[in-house]
Amino acid sequence: MRTIQWPLATLACFAMVLSPSFRAIADEPPAVTGPVAPAAAEQKPAAAVDLSYIPATAVGAIVLHPQQVLAGENAEWMPIEVITAAGLQNVGFDPTQIQEAVGVIAPPDMSPKTAPRRGGPEPGIGAILHFSQAYSRRDVVAKLEPLRPVVKQIDGKKFAMLQGPMPFGIYLPDDRTLVIGTDGFLQQMIAANAVVSDLTKLLKSTDCSGTATAIFSLDAMRNLINQALAHAPPVPPAFADFLKIPKLISSGVIKADFRVPGEFSATLHTADAKSAEELQGLLERGIAMGRQMALAEIAREPAPANDPVRQAMQKYSVRMSGRMFDSLKPTSEGSDVKWSTPGTAGPAVNIAVVGILVALLLPAVAAARQAAYRNQTMIKLKQIGLCMFNYESAYGHFPARAIFSKEGKPLLSWRVMILPYMEESTLYKEFHLDEPWDSPHNKPLIAKMPAALARVEDADPSAGITHFVVPIGKGLMFDGDKGINMRDVTDGLSNTIMAVEADQGVIWTKPDDLDVDLDKPFDGLGHLWPVGFMAVFGDDHIQVISDQTSPKTLQALFTRAGGEAVSLMDVH
Repeated sequence: MRTIQWPLATLACFAMVLSPSFRAIADEPPAVTGPVAPAAAEQKPAAAVDLSYIPATAVGAIVLHPQQVLAGENAEWMPIEVITAAGLQNVGFDPTQIQEAVGVIAPPDMSPKTAPRRGGPEPGIGAILHFSQAYSRRDVVAKLEPLRPVVKQIDGKKFAMLQGPMPFGIYLPDDRTLVIGTDGFLQQMIAANAVVSDLTKLLKSTDCSGTATAIFSLDAMRNLINQALAHAPPVPPAFADFLKIPKLISSGVIKADFRVPGEFSATLHTADAKSAEELQGLLERGIAMGRQMALAEIAREPAPANDPVRQAMQKYSVRMSGRMFDSLKPTSEGSDVKWSTPGTAGPAVNIAVVGILVALLLPAVAAARQAAYRNQTMIKLKQIGLCMFNYESAYGHFPARAIFSKEGKPLLSWRVMILPYMEESTLYKEFHLDEPWDSPHNKPLIAKMPAALARVEDADPSAGITHFVVPIGKGLMFDGDKGINMRDVTDGLSNTIMAVEADQGVIWTKPDDLDVDLDKPFDGLGHLWPVGFMAVFGDDHIQVISDQTSPKTLQALFTRAGGEAVSLMDVH
């Protein structure tokens, strides 16, 4: 029942959040290049997944065949009538007519041009629905129309997009196909045509005829994973070897048959037989450690001697835990590591296997996302450093830490001064430079903070809070009320910190930055990332300053003319 309810709930959500004032889309003739699902009597083999809308950037897919569940012996217990009625009422089509659903995902796009203004970079998410019978495109449009989306087109193909923090769109190529995706990614899906990628090769070579088949390619995001692992925080020695797991896996296939409770299989592909044996050994170690942890948890609160029921429950827990872990026996065949549970194994084992696989892969996914955030932060710091250089080229000195009044009172931050070099000249001209940041005129401009100054993970940049600050103090890059010249940096621009990402956020227009205490140079730094903090140096190179760096070395990197012999090799 849940198998059917999930796609229905998903589609209902799309009906609520996807927008349509796109009645013209319903009137469009079917796209010539779009895949047209065959008639019910001429259905293609289930194993032949339609790859028409899978872009080259996709790294994972899940292929579902809901009608197989509806044809199973347990279908009579499902509320099929309710599903049909709810689908027609909410989204304009009958979900029970979905013959094949293909969900795809791609890593976040890290290019500055496509990075979203609000929040961090998000992965691309999409779905392609193929129907066994034609649905009414006019009915779908009519159900979506009240939300009035923006109508766009690519290569002459119209689609509708809902604007928002994470915009979704919908494309109706013909009356048997429906394509949904996030902004940008949907356009890639529409433009895809016979794409050859790691993922599409896997889909072509894999039998996806079951009720559910998930396929992922770690090779397709290898660079991102390697960056994440390189900057991963230290782990306890007992778990250190498990960091090898994402490096050993090139791709994987997970299958489940919802018609047979507990039937499940997983295949993890590696580079060669030696890698498969190593991966199998690591998985077996992980399972053994999981068994020990489970038994230790059960034994943590021993049952009282006078409570036979609790004693029996504890024995049952030990027995079932043992049975569950005994069933988790990976085997290696050539370059593959496989897991499988027969239908008689029961749903508990199925859930346990899925849980362990997810637990093994989640660290890599989380680390990859963190690497994406870190790369985006580096891009922003790099842009700040470049703006500083352009300012210096125009005026012969770097900007001062603030715009000062005639009486020497700081009025506006250096961040306002570099706006013209961030392609924000119009915003710069809106400021009254002879008034403080919180004057009646200047204060409303706080909400217009450029995206380049927002921290990647901040949910709402319009709040005007930035973590990009400059170090202030005697002998540092920002000293006093005047901008310094390059010749004043006798320690060398490449050895002197110009700006950092600090722990504490500040209002971007306010002349508020990092007052550095050279006796405690780490104060206010190093708590946003598990490895330290990021800095842009005077020569515009970016460096991650490890929290293991000695205070003496960091002190030398802050001073511009201290005469210390510092090498960036000292920054661990």
